[in-house]
Amino acid sequence: MKYSVIIPTYNEERIIGKTLGNLISHNAEFEIIISDGNSTDKTREIAGTFPVKIINGKRGRGIQMNTAAKIARGDILLFLHADTFLPPNAFEIISNRFADKNVRIATFNLKFDNSNFILSLYSYFTRFESVFTTFGDQVIIVRKKFFEELGGFPDVKIFEDVSFLRKVRNKTKIIKLKPKVITSSRRFEKKGYIKTQFSNIMYFILYYSGKTDEEIYKRYYDE
Repeated sequence: MKYSVIIPTYNEERIIGKTLGNLISHNAEFEIIISDGNSTDKTREIAGTFPVKIINGKRGRGIQMNTAAKIARGDILLFLHADTFLPPNAFEIISNRFADKNVRIATFNLKFDNSNFILSLYSYFTRFESVFTTFGDQVIIVRKKFFEELGGFPDVKIFEDVSFLRKVRNKTKIIKLKPKVITSSRRFEKKGYIKTQFSNIMYFILYYSGKTDEEIYKRYYDE
């Protein structure tokens, strides 16, 4: 199997070096594509010190990931957030599961880099597959052919992962891989653990009540 790891970035100079350092330590063959959304810091400069392919274009996580997917050479795509680390044996686990041709998409379980009761509770439920417990921060692993059949991520400013996975569930089962990726709790720490979690629930309600991505995006970044 050939793998392409796609990382969308925007002003990630503080973390991108650690993420790429962790990634290249894995004993597997894969390409890394950094899809940057016109960062104004040193994200691209730092990424350029690693063996990666860097593309730059319009900001928007879904747009950035779709652009990278078009040039990806792997038949398995891994969409990895810039602040998320894969488990040590990630590619071995992926290879074993995707050896089954019926498996078309999977995600890992999730763990935060900070031990907090709220975050631990949130992490626990990521072992279950549902619209409330499966998101892009768990790393979306998908066969490129299937990804293309679905038309990739929708061209929206927010909740591109939720929208994409809704389409997926109409076609196939999303496999949950037991190992945990480790992701940053920085957003929770900045805004507050309880406030952030309630905000997430509110945005989810807005999304399923029919609010447009523009409305949700504006509210998200106004906060």
